Amino acid sequence: MVVIGLMSGSSLDGIDLAACRFWYNKAYHFKLLAAETLTYSDDWEKALADADHQTLLDGWRLHQSYGLYLGQLIRDFQANHAITGDLVSSHGHTIY
Repeated sequence: MVVIGLMSGSSLDGIDLAACRFWYNKAYHFKLLAAETLTYSDDWEKALADADHQTLLDGWRLHQSYGLYLGQLIRDFQANHAITGDLVSSHGHTIY
């Protein structure tokens, strides 16, 4: 199984992406296939930095936009590394 993982934190230094192949043969094994860190644009950095001061509705809009943004990054990551993920794991962005 190929799993693509994403993480982003309150440091706002960007999004880390990694693709790993996992398999079982009398024990669990994994191999890192690709990894990279993508920096945020100024607009995304500001939007995420201000996320804890938004109204509930604006926070929901940010949540939706960010999810679509991550989806595009995953598609690009897969295309750039000729990888097809079976599963994506993302904890979202740490705000608090």
